[in-house]
Amino acid sequence: MEPSVLIQAATDALVEYSEFIQDLPNSAFKKAHESAHLMLGAMMTYAPTNEGSDYVATAINKCTSNDELRQLGIMYRDDLILPCEYGKNS
Repeated sequence: MEPSVLIQAATDALVEYSEFIQDLPNSAFKKAHESAHLMLGAMMTYAPTNEGSDYVATAINKCTSNDELRQLGIMYRDDLILPCEYGKNS
């Protein structure tokens, strides 16, 4: 099945983001971008519903800079993933 235009545009944005990250020198800054990139790709790919994937794709497509993509990935990590991790250890 062909990906939707929305998903394809977000995938293209993540490919461009990946190319930007590859050119960064090794640093904490680069690691933050790599982490955000992985988070965004996983959120879009493994969302439990098509609507969830579309939601993440829309958020990615609204970003107008690499820094906005980094911030979006960090927001998903901090607001969705980390609370689940902390909850498991309680």
